[in-house]
Amino acid sequence: MNAFEGNVRLEGERTVLRPFGLDDAASLIEVIRAREDWLPPNFPSELNAESIAWFLREGIQKVQQYGLGIHLAVTGGDGALLGTIGLFKVDWTQGTCEVGYGMRPGARGNGYATEALRLVSDWALRDCGLYRVELRALTSNAPSIRVAEKARFWREGRSRGAERDAAGVNQDMFVFSRIAPDVRDAPDGRPARLVPVDVGPGDPELVTVRALRLLHEADAVLVADAPEAPVRAHTTRIRRVEGDPAAAVLAALDEGARTVAFALGDPAPFEDAVKGVAAARPGVVVDAPVPGAARPPADPSSARLVAHDREGRA
Repeated sequence: MNAFEGNVRLEGERTVLRPFGLDDAASLIEVIRAREDWLPPNFPSELNAESIAWFLREGIQKVQQYGLGIHLAVTGGDGALLGTIGLFKVDWTQGTCEVGYGMRPGARGNGYATEALRLVSDWALRDCGLYRVELRALTSNAPSIRVAEKARFWREGRSRGAERDAAGVNQDMFVFSRIAPDVRDAPDGRPARLVPVDVGPGDPELVTVRALRLLHEADAVLVADAPEAPVRAHTTRIRRVEGDPAAAVLAALDEGARTVAFALGDPAPFEDAVKGVAAARPGVVVDAPVPGAARPPADPSSARLVAHDREGRA
């Protein structure tokens, strides 16, 4: 089986994913000359016109033709090469693969990687018959971790010593995945999210910017055993959890909520909610906790400055 056959073109709001071709030779030469470090390991790394031409004309296509994987160029609206994204380690029997991407330095931090990752994983799971797309990122690679989470990948755990670096030291990696139900159960391939947020000791001015953004964007904010004051200060969509926390989350989802924030106090209600939601709605993504409480400063007069400068990153 090979569902990668044919001319693949995936279009998003800001990016287009398409096959590489000879027209990309100039861009590839520019990347090699600048010694940019984002190309996959099987791409040319030397300025040899003949080998670059063969690779773009035939070499990169063979991986796709044999169903072993696929490499796609990530381009902007003007056609400029922004990076590459691909599927590899494809197992058609098990319906699994891994996804990897690389973005040019000037294209990073603009949301292009997130859109490309969502486009290619939606396509793989919805149109190609694959069941699972896995992504791995070094635990120290904060930008890639954020891309995976924004693209609605589920963080499954840590793979210890999974990749050896240039110094010969084995580094840990986080393992993320999306599976077919994540796409089937969500409109436009965007699954519902359950996001825990630590809202802090009760002072609205000590809520971090990242938590503040989540409280504004969430369709429903559930409070079980946590201070209500900092939540009420930043959203009108608060709901007090009475009884089963999972039932409260499912009720919010049934009413159309796509992002449900869960204010953390005692962790037990949230853990119960995760178990119940996972059993009833396996397509719901549970995000990593959002740090919400900025530490009170030594000088109380600077509290507002702390609240609006911090992003909640560890």
